[in-house]
Amino acid sequence: MTLSSAGLLTIADDFMIKDGGTIGVASANDAMTISSAGIVTFKDDILIKDGGTIGVASANDAMTISSAGIVTFKDDIIIKDAGTIGSASDTDAISISSGGVVNISATTASSNASTGALTVAGGAGIAADLSVGDDLRLISDDAVLSFGGDSDVTITHDPDDGLIFKSTATADDNPFLLTLQTGETDISTNEVLGAINFQAPDEGTGTDAILVAAGIEAVSEGAFSSSNNATKLSFKTAASEAASEKMLIDSAGNVGISDSSPSDYYGNTKLVISDTTSAEVAALTLRSATDGTGFIAFADSNSGNARFAGYIQYQHATDMMSFGTGSSAEIRLVQGEFYPSANNSTDLGTSSNKYKNLYVAGDTVSGSINFGDATLSNYTQTGTYTRIGRMVFIQFHMTMNAWSGAAGQAAIQGLPFAVTSAINVQPTTVGYSANVDIPGAGEGWSLNPAASTSRLDTNYYEDDGGGAALSVGDFASNSEVRFAGAYFTDAS
Repeated sequence: MTLSSAGLLTIADDFMIKDGGTIGVASANDAMTISSAGIVTFKDDILIKDGGTIGVASANDAMTISSAGIVTFKDDIIIKDAGTIGSASDTDAISISSGGVVNISATTASSNASTGALTVAGGAGIAADLSVGDDLRLISDDAVLSFGGDSDVTITHDPDDGLIFKSTATADDNPFLLTLQTGETDISTNEVLGAINFQAPDEGTGTDAILVAAGIEAVSEGAFSSSNNATKLSFKTAASEAASEKMLIDSAGNVGISDSSPSDYYGNTKLVISDTTSAEVAALTLRSATDGTGFIAFADSNSGNARFAGYIQYQHATDMMSFGTGSSAEIRLVQGEFYPSANNSTDLGTSSNKYKNLYVAGDTVSGSINFGDATLSNYTQTGTYTRIGRMVFIQFHMTMNAWSGAAGQAAIQGLPFAVTSAINVQPTTVGYSANVDIPGAGEGWSLNPAASTSRLDTNYYEDDGGGAALSVGDFASNSEVRFAGAYFTDAS
């Protein structure tokens, strides 16, 4: 140990004091205390000169303190396992475990970027996972949350509105995909696989107002298996309730509006609109402009006229409803008038007996007057008929010239439809006749339909109810007959 003239004490080797011993000055003889464990405690500040260093024999400048108080370490700073770093008021603010885990003991909440237990003025990089025990906030407008090694998917804040989801890939066929998945391993019937709900939970009126107001759900239609994942989409809305299903698309593509089982209806029904409330109307409305057209098409192909092989069309400008088959209009309804689309001999309905109650037809009558089985060869006639359902209305005018070899009852042959066998056959009354001799006290004559034939038999009648058949002898040369009447038919 050497003491220089300047008062510097140099110790060639170790300097030891007793356990718990102190080193000091006259005014503070316990300025520094060294425990038996070697822990050095300073009673007050430790001061070195500006720019001074603290070190060891091999590195006397291990730590340098500038005049501004900045401490610079020449090499690593190491504290003991589970050691702490802190301040006078919080000595264990930071602790480091033997495994290198750093813990910050403060629990100060963060309300902005500059408050909290740990604040970082710049960016922070984290190489692995990040777990957050409470809220995570991106508090700048237009903040972006990026995903992927090249940030190819982003979620961007749209100020005051919401979020923008984007795939930043620029190649073709790279849309943004959002997939809702369930982690369940055994899906049974009527399980919700995923849902999107719409709600206003902060509505001040409460009660119904804060319930889920609408939603879309994917719901299993049966137990899932290696060969089945049948699922429906359920669309839910609310009136004064928690939202419930009002429309669905089932796994077969059938759509039910206010009907939960559209596949139960006749045929391969694709759309069912239902309202089973008493006295309510289940309606389907097509709205067009005042000069537009509403159109319902029945197609068997997606090209050419087959796109509308059959159709129902409404033209607003003319208030005309058209019914088409074979890709063209057949029947039209205009302001109470129901008629074929053109004067093309088109019948309204069909001549099939099956549909006779819908059948309306009209044409000329080609009949003639016969006597027994003899057919006249020298006559002229005109006539028309109209058939509505089973009823046939006839108008007929005939002039007969001389004939020979004829005998028997006079009859009109060649009616357009056979007379029905039903009892409600109507007699046809002659409206005018000339050169026809009514026997006895006859007052007139009539034509009576002959059942199950296409013939009208002639008869005369008297005031007292009597009458008989008209025969060839009652008709003179140039006889003229005009009549109108009706009868029933079951003919096709």
